[in-house]
Amino acid sequence: MERLQRIFSGAGGMGHPPADSPLLDSSEQVYISSLALLKMLKH
Repeated sequence: MERLQRIFSGAGGMGHPPADSPLLDSSEQVYISSLALLKMLKH
């Protein structure tokens, strides 16, 4: 997260990188079992 903030703050103060710059993939996949979903629905 700090690395992203450094990249954004160093982009000329605009708050976002130029459109053609490579973006870091910070996506995360979370797997939830069907049993966990049923328990969440009960509460």
